[in-house]
Amino acid sequence: AFSGEEIYKKVVVITVEKIFEISELDLVLTKGNRPVTSIEIKYGSDARPTRGNTEAVQTLKTYHNYIIVKDDEDYLLSGGFRICGLRIFLEKYLNSQESDNV
Repeated sequence: AFSGEEIYKKVVVITVEKIFEISELDLVLTKGNRPVTSIEIKYGSDARPTRGNTEAVQTLKTYHNYIIVKDDEDYLLSGGFRICGLRIFLEKYLNSQESDNV
């Protein structure tokens, strides 16, 4: 697993407050200047992406789209968003994206 400092060194992290009027994500990970991963953090029981999340992903054309939840879940929604806990994301998915040639 990576420390926070290692993650910052490996991937540029930017916060997207609003892409358009209603499009919104919590984090976007980039490689160079290209957005590749979207992250939305949900604390409640509803892990579904909002319309704003979906529109932001369509606008950015990110390859990997995650909704981070409080539980250790891990499943893929039909719309392409992966629902998973933070530990699972850090250990399983963040590491695998380093080798992606996207």
